[in-house]
Amino acid sequence: MSTIRLATLLFVLGVIVFIGTGCTPDPVYRLKSTVPDRSADWLQGRKYVTRSTDSLTVTLAYVRTTDDGHKFDVHIENRTRRTIIAEPSRVFADVYYMVPKPDTTTPPDSYVQHRMWANDPERTLLAIDRRAEAVEADERTSRVLYALESFADVAADVSDGPDTNAENEREATERVERIERRSLDRRRNLQSLSALERRRLRWSETTLRRTTLPPQTGTRGYVYIPVKNTARYLLVHVGPQEHRVHFPYRQERHE
Repeated sequence: MSTIRLATLLFVLGVIVFIGTGCTPDPVYRLKSTVPDRSADWLQGRKYVTRSTDSLTVTLAYVRTTDDGHKFDVHIENRTRRTIIAEPSRVFADVYYMVPKPDTTTPPDSYVQHRMWANDPERTLLAIDRRAEAVEADERTSRVLYALESFADVAADVSDGPDTNAENEREATERVERIERRSLDRRRNLQSLSALERRRLRWSETTLRRTTLPPQTGTRGYVYIPVKNTARYLLVHVGPQEHRVHFPYRQERHE
């Protein structure tokens, strides 16, 4: 087989593999609480499990898995006589390759593959704001370039002599293309800004953020723990080390 034919065959095979891979859907992940149903409460299909210490009462429910990670609905109640701070930095999950028992609070460290900390809302909001600023800068640049191109056209029309019909048609086509390009840029930027604003609203208003809890008060919010695709079991921990509570889950992968 000649070198050209071999290269062509390899190229075709590469394209087939690329198309096949590109068309393959990503796996869907779900978490299932391993706590018995009799020890949990159900609401709208969500399984809420409550754990208490002498200082905290925490209720946790898995919601769904999103691009931001495993989404949990968490309720934290301060049962002490002093003010405490509730924050997502005290929520994390240990990933296991063997199942921890539902009542296990300190499984063997040898079981742990990874420790996944909940996403920091403040860092996420900063990333969103920086991306929004970049989109706004792109919109300003596009607007300025369009104005400069339009001004250059006007200047050229004033300085040049009469144009032929062909030149007039070409210039008219270029103006239409420039207007369409500018309209497309503006629409794309506005759509990006709208999507970023919705994402910012979700992270600023619905997630668990640093909150001062006076005695006998509580707070609620969503936390997102990154997905580890090789995980079989997760043990989600909430609270400071001396008052930490634990919630076991089994990770299911659906192809």
